[in-house]
Amino acid sequence: MVNLGKIDPIFNDPRVNAIYCDGVEQPLTVEYNGRKLKTNVHLKTNEEINHVIRQLGKRANKAVSEKEPLLEAVI
Repeated sequence: MVNLGKIDPIFNDPRVNAIYCDGVEQPLTVEYNGRKLKTNVHLKTNEEINHVIRQLGKRANKAVSEKEPLLEAVI
């Protein structure tokens, strides 16, 4: 189990197909039943965003670094 903090409930919802983060203090967007919906959840710092990305990378067995700063994974 990977700790994703406040996005754990979103991540564990089987109806959510994708989670998008557009940056600090921006509401997360989820793809739910084929529609994109904004949530009331946002990540407050770059460190919090980086933590979530690294945790997701671990779960997907993909490395995230400054050289490869993007993560696209199916989990």
